[in-house]
Amino acid sequence: MKQLLFLLLLSGFPAYSQDNIAGIKPGQKLAVLNDRASFLFPAGATNTARQADIMSAAPNAERETRIITDFGNKRLVFFAEELYARAGDNLAAGLRANLAKKYTVTENKRPDGLVTVLCRPLAYDSTQNAILIYSLIVKTPDNLVFRMNAYINPMAFADRAAFQQLSERVFNSLEKGKRKLNTTARKENIAILGGQKKCTVQLPEGYIVSRDAQYDFEVLRFRKIRDYFDTGWQSLTVYLGHHPSAFFPNYSFSENQQEKAAGPFLGKDRNWMLFKNEQEPVFVKEQQFPADDLEKQLVIHIGIAADQVKTIEELSGIVATIKFADQ
Repeated sequence: MKQLLFLLLLSGFPAYSQDNIAGIKPGQKLAVLNDRASFLFPAGATNTARQADIMSAAPNAERETRIITDFGNKRLVFFAEELYARAGDNLAAGLRANLAKKYTVTENKRPDGLVTVLCRPLAYDSTQNAILIYSLIVKTPDNLVFRMNAYINPMAFADRAAFQQLSERVFNSLEKGKRKLNTTARKENIAILGGQKKCTVQLPEGYIVSRDAQYDFEVLRFRKIRDYFDTGWQSLTVYLGHHPSAFFPNYSFSENQQEKAAGPFLGKDRNWMLFKNEQEPVFVKEQQFPADDLEKQLVIHIGIAADQVKTIEELSGIVATIKFADQ
């Protein structure tokens, strides 16, 4: 996982004992993942997004939430992530099978239709700036899954048992949110370029699209809802900006390994770069297209990557439906 927590060691604050921390009753209600759910957190907790560098899009509130609480120089961080995954009745059993030597796994089937699986590490890496002390997997009534991890900083490690007790209280306060993921087959309209334009795309069943942005570019990310234990992967990214970077080097390809491929985009048959490594396996298809009709010197850069050729073809089919227009 990225250094996504950026835990800062703080000093010059009052001390908190294990008893103080273990006795705290969370009472500050905060939503996570743009109201996919909510929890009660300790007083003073803040929803603080990760800091993104200038070359990266800002964190997406529907994809991640970071909640920070400081206790003097000790810090507790909850990090919620949308997993874009679906699970059946075998979620807890599968986690036990996969994590038996590293975590204890406890399932809770709740009356409100939520199912939670609490995973507690059997060992800790105290050398990390962010030390994982708990992981909560939540399955919503539509069988979609998100995760919320609890971390502490090194100054809090000696009191980890107390912070685990506090984390359990936070986890037990879980409430369903109002926002649900739309996974139906549909035509999606996405506002782009400051709301002056829109991108329309036809999504098959089981797909999600999100928009990330930074100062002078934006990115549309397409994800397919997969089974929680599915090890397959795929990626479809549409970049709109002025400084595109090739995708293929990220997958250890060089330019001289490309093959030529054809495929439709914006109503025309286009030339694409295609890269194949059937041993890994990994396949990448990408191309950059000038888009001065949308904005002067704008470039649309489309990158498709997957572990199967048929998935590349499926994602290419989505690309073929993309259109741009005024709002």
